[in-house]
Amino acid sequence: MNNNISIGSSTPQIPSIEQRSLSTRTIDEGNRVVTETCEAVHSEPQERSSNIQGNSRIADRLTTSSQCSWQIRYKTSEEIGRDLRKAIQEGDVDAIKRLLPGSIVRFTGMLDSQGNTPMHAAVEKGNKDIVELFLKKRAGISTPNLQGLTPAHVAIEKGNTEIAKLIISYTLNVNVEDSQGNTLLHLAAANGNEEIVTILLNHRLININAKNSQGRSPLDLSAGKENITNLLRARGAAAAA
Repeated sequence: MNNNISIGSSTPQIPSIEQRSLSTRTIDEGNRVVTETCEAVHSEPQERSSNIQGNSRIADRLTTSSQCSWQIRYKTSEEIGRDLRKAIQEGDVDAIKRLLPGSIVRFTGMLDSQGNTPMHAAVEKGNKDIVELFLKKRAGISTPNLQGLTPAHVAIEKGNTEIAKLIISYTLNVNVEDSQGNTLLHLAAANGNEEIVTILLNHRLININAKNSQGRSPLDLSAGKENITNLLRARGAAAAA
């Protein structure tokens, strides 16, 4: 009896070519920076000739897999202050909202070399929308710079009545003084700003006879501006003794 031994054959595994690629991108989300790193693996079998089924070519499809990781770094106060000033110069309100997402904000660590806060910068720029955004977040309303000037002082000095009115409406201390003892009323009187003088005189806490470091009152500084002088005198203002 003949024993026929049949040896089965199997198709060998097709070797594959594997390629890896690494990609990194940085996403600025306002007050934080997200670094995304992704590694992609591309696997593609090598083609091979086979006598199976008439020398057909056998090749599998390309497969790709990827894995990503994220690193989050929150910006320092100095970085946020720098980015805020850039956004203020560009009038980019949306960028400022991303930088300051909180409902209440402090400008700690965001002062420039003159002690100015981003609020000072917004007043200098004359951007009412940004000033109002900062006010709603209670950000730097009465913070003085190295000259003792609050944002309200700066607005009055620059003659920006609309911004000055807006800040005064949020200001708790309307008698705040600069480094020379000048109150908001001193500056408004000296600059002949009748509208601001009137608003301040209508404030129940105004000190109409406050004296600066030179001993001068708002009435003294209104000299030569008859309309201001008359307003002050009508409210009982007195010249310094």
